[in-house]
Amino acid sequence: MFKSCQTLLVAVGLAFGSQSCFWNDDFDDDEVDVVVPENQGTLTVRWTIDGQVEASNCTAHGADFLELVVFDQFGAFASRSYAPCADFTTSILLPEGVWAAEITLVTDAALAVTDRRRFDDVMIVQDEELVLNADFTLDSFL
Repeated sequence: MFKSCQTLLVAVGLAFGSQSCFWNDDFDDDEVDVVVPENQGTLTVRWTIDGQVEASNCTAHGADFLELVVFDQFGAFASRSYAPCADFTTSILLPEGVWAAEITLVTDAALAVTDRRRFDDVMIVQDEELVLNADFTLDSFL
């Protein structure tokens, strides 16, 4: 009896195991499934250098990008993105909630050329845009 029970369990295991695996010949490497969370809002960061929106100021100070780092309400890293310095604005989507954000002007090797600006209690609301403005004064450059 034990032998037949063991055989039955193996047969059942193989039957269920074979049903849980499949091969999809229609897979396309270019297709990516994107899951977009509901309840998102937009965080927009706008910056100036010494009160000006001049691309030449980015070059003069060695700033290639703005680095935007976002942390969740518990201080855990959530995201990092970069925007060309000369754009002077960038936007990202975030789920609704309270966040913190840090911005720094950096080189193309992601080395800081300014001090870090921190924004706490960044409240993202569904379908709303929150704009953070920052001026990198000349004394903020390292």
